[in-house]
Amino acid sequence: NMLKIIFHKDPERVGGGITEISSNGKRLIIDMGADMDKGFDYVEPNPNIDGLTIGKANVGAILITHYHLDHIGLLQYALRNIPVYMSEATKAVAKIMEKGFSPNEKDVSPYYETLQKTKIIPFEDFGKSFCPCEGFEVIPLRVDHSAFDAMAYVVIVDGKKIFFTGDYREHGYTGFKTKKLFRMYAGDADVIITEGTQVSRQSAGIISENKLQKGFTEICKKNKYVLYMGSSTNLDSVISMALAAKKTGKCFSYIDEYSEKMVKTLAGFAKSDLYQNWQPVERDVTKGRVVVCRMGNISYIKKFFEKHGKDTVLVYSMWNGYIEDEPKLQELEKELGDRFIKLHSSGHAGRELIQGVLAICGKAKVLPMHTESFAEFKKICRASRIVELKKGDEYVV
Repeated sequence: NMLKIIFHKDPERVGGGITEISSNGKRLIIDMGADMDKGFDYVEPNPNIDGLTIGKANVGAILITHYHLDHIGLLQYALRNIPVYMSEATKAVAKIMEKGFSPNEKDVSPYYETLQKTKIIPFEDFGKSFCPCEGFEVIPLRVDHSAFDAMAYVVIVDGKKIFFTGDYREHGYTGFKTKKLFRMYAGDADVIITEGTQVSRQSAGIISENKLQKGFTEICKKNKYVLYMGSSTNLDSVISMALAAKKTGKCFSYIDEYSEKMVKTLAGFAKSDLYQNWQPVERDVTKGRVVVCRMGNISYIKKFFEKHGKDTVLVYSMWNGYIEDEPKLQELEKELGDRFIKLHSSGHAGRELIQGVLAICGKAKVLPMHTESFAEFKKICRASRIVELKKGDEYVV
């Protein structure tokens, strides 16, 4: 009767993870992540995991934490009869992406074509346990991240509690709940599997969503036209920009139907007032406008600058790594000079928050993943708690 945890991809790098928890021959998988560091054109091949992506299915269930490709991108390789669980909003986003376009305007449907068979965790069930497959009890927790409805999962199996954080933070609009939630549901965990994307970065150096909104508002005050290049699936930041437009009396619009549909769909799942009262009603463009763009809209952006250059700025509100990967973005940044403004709120926990979470789960063994450095974890936590796994290693709980 052995309870084991296996990372099917290297945990000491940021990006695509596939985590297996197995007991008595029963297997549960969390996330089917693709490697996103090879650029947007790269479609990763089948990882060839027996019983999960090749051979005869012998996995009880797959849990997806959220809709970013480094968590859902390899789902199309999962064998067809394995049930997949994700939140209602996550499925809705993936459905839009199925018909949508990636930033270089190539169809991304291979990443999302599996949705027809997806079983869903109903929205109301956050914080309530369910049984995705025999032997496993799971509690989905809704966490603050740059993806709406991102999940952490508490997995109870063989009398042990395993806490899988997924990607999380506390500086978004719902982040004030993070520690309280973890304390309530996972404080007594035996094992914590945590992301550490920003583990080497001071939390104080990370811009909060509220600060971002203030920054956007200042930019909107100073410039008639503001082009916003961000992810339309990052609802918090889109709303920050919409609120800035509202406060400065600007018209708020989208370049394409895809972004509009994505933002409105996500906002439809959101329950709090913040997510209800952000849309500027005024269509008057005399005070200027804010336009939501994507990376695929570079030709539109260039034309806009030719026409309204001196009154326009582009706000780039995404991870800087994309600029390094995309020559077109580098060229745009060079062309626009100081009219290309970078202002972004990270989707990930900083160092102090991770340290705080490890303290909350004080008796748990710590399995870091989705991080560039295991060594950094030893600086914020007793080294004897840290378990350093490589791809394919089995950790017996």
